[in-house]
Amino acid sequence: MSRVEPAIPTATQNPENFVPKRGRSEPLDIRDLPNRALPTTSLDLGAERENDIILSDEQMLRKDYLDALAFAEEPVTIVLHRSREKFPPTHHAFYVNGQAEWVPVGKRHTLKRKFVEGIVRAQTIDFRTESYQIEGNEDAATVNQIMPSFSTPYSFEVLEDKNPNGRAWLEKLRREN
Repeated sequence: MSRVEPAIPTATQNPENFVPKRGRSEPLDIRDLPNRALPTTSLDLGAERENDIILSDEQMLRKDYLDALAFAEEPVTIVLHRSREKFPPTHHAFYVNGQAEWVPVGKRHTLKRKFVEGIVRAQTIDFRTESYQIEGNEDAATVNQIMPSFSTPYSFEVLEDKNPNGRAWLEKLRREN
């Protein structure tokens, strides 16, 4: 059986002369399309907006980031409450960026704020499944509804936080979770 060459050139046969066809109409050439006229504005907002423009340098941009890092390194004193397990652990390990902090259970302990954030953000998820059929239809398939339940595995109390913004920070973290 012999192979028949296609009548329309393809990009692999002759890429420099290839013009794609659109159905039965003439080939589309972008050079034939009219240029779009851009609207012109005569308003000069530079004088009106001059006070709105704030020029910032690298030092100013880094200040917020450095302040957040310094805030995360501040000491906070907490007490980690005992869990309801039969044989609860005496210490819990919390890790932030590869650094570990072992916190004793039931004792006053001072640690950096970033570890307190890790304790607050730690969550466990339990799932409960309910099965039911649609009322009035005995031949209907069984419907399974999965309901997740989020909880924090660690209960703790802040005993001392010298930063006046610490309480608001902790309340915001707890609302986010």
